[in-house]
Order: sequence, then C-alpha cells, then structure tokens
Amino acid sequence: MRYITPFILIFILITVFTSAGANTTENTTAENVTITNTTNSSQDEVSEGKVSLEISPPYLNLGTVQPDGIERSYYNSTTLRASQRGQLRLSVYSESDSLMSTDNQEIPVSNLKYSINYNSPYGPIVVAKRSFTTTPYLFWQRNGNTEVEIPINYHITVPPFTDPGTYSIRIMYQAI
Repeated sequence: MRYITPFILIFILITVFTSAGANTTENTTAENVTITNTTNSSQDEVSEGKVSLEISPPYLNLGTVQPDGIERSYYNSTTLRASQRGQLRLSVYSESDSLMSTDNQEIPVSNLKYSINYNSPYGPIVVAKRSFTTTPYLFWQRNGNTEVEIPINYHITVPPFTDPGTYSIRIMYQAI
C-alpha cells in the first residue's frame, strides 16, 4: 500500500503538468507581422545630382510570431539601394507609433527594432539595435559620389497576451 501512494502522487503530478502544458499550448496564439517598406526621396535639382533610393522587398512578412515576449531577429531582411552625386543622407522612421492589426489591436512600435552592420565600400555602416520612432533618424551620410546597397536587420518582440491577428506598419526610408 505504501508503494501505491507515491505512484498515485506521481501519476497525478504528471497528469496535472501535462494538462497545464496542453492548455498553455492551446491558448497561445500567434501573430502575423507585416512591414511595408517605402521610400521618400527629397532632392534639390539644382544641387550636384539626383538621389536614387530603392527598398527591396517593398513588403516584408515576418510570418507567425508567438506572443511570448521573446525578441526574434530577421537578418538581411531588407536591402536599401542608394546612389547620389554629392551629399547623401539616409534616414528611417515609422509612419505610426504602433503596429496595428486589422481589428485595431496595437503593438507599440518600440517593440520593432532595426540594426545595420555592414562593411560598405565607403567604410563600416553600423547602427546598434534601435527602436523605430516616428521621428526620422539619420543613420548614415556621405559626401561624394555614392552607390551603396545596405542590408537592414529587423528585431521584433510580441508582448504576451497579445490578441491574434495580422499586425502591420509602414517604415519610411528617406534620402536627402
């Protein structure tokens, strides 16, 4: 009889933890995150030359992201191609301060970050992991004829208990 009691206790514990794990898995839903990359070129026609700016791909689907509070990284997800005769200044910002779902649920834009670590022909271009903001951030500039392709990394954290859905945001890359 005394061997049956520990056996029953172990069985109950295994059953309880297995059930709790199953419930957690069933209740955890995933979010689909989409980034729209666009360009905004400001140029002075009288200056030394025109600026050319292209972002590829224009739409970036980060796929299914679990709402677990863990940061996930997507390396070399976007390529920024820029060329200019004269001074080139590259900035980036988000169109809004949150990622929005189709049913108006929000994730703060501070949960979406970018970084750059690229050894360009003009020297290193390094931007430490940084949250997007609605204010343009000048991340690189150069004087002289320039033609460069810069890979952009994204990092996202979806907070726990976030409602399921497709969340999206528009990111603006600007050349001045």
